Amino acid sequence: MVQGWSVAEAVRSIGMKQFTYHRWQKEFGGLKTNQVKRLKQLEKENERLLKAFSDLMLEKIILKKATSGVEGGPVQPWTGGAPETPLVQGSCHRPSI
Repeated sequence: MVQGWSVAEAVRSIGMKQFTYHRWQKEFGGLKTNQVKRLKQLEKENERLLKAFSDLMLEKIILKKATSGVEGGPVQPWTGGAPETPLVQGSCHRPSI
């Protein structure tokens, strides 16, 4: 170590826990600085892509449900006839204040 310090002394001097140092060493020990930076960039890009994918899947599910009929089939165009079930009288009024 630098200045003849042990790992434990060097880690303590910068306020880091020894456990954290060993975890980082295990994860990044064989990597050079530029490789660690690239790894972090790729992890960030992966997170962004996963979020975009989940947003698109949610949108797909919503659109699929919106374009399906009540029974799960495609929506049939209205032909101008009376609805199959009559509206309940008074169901479309505003509540009195």
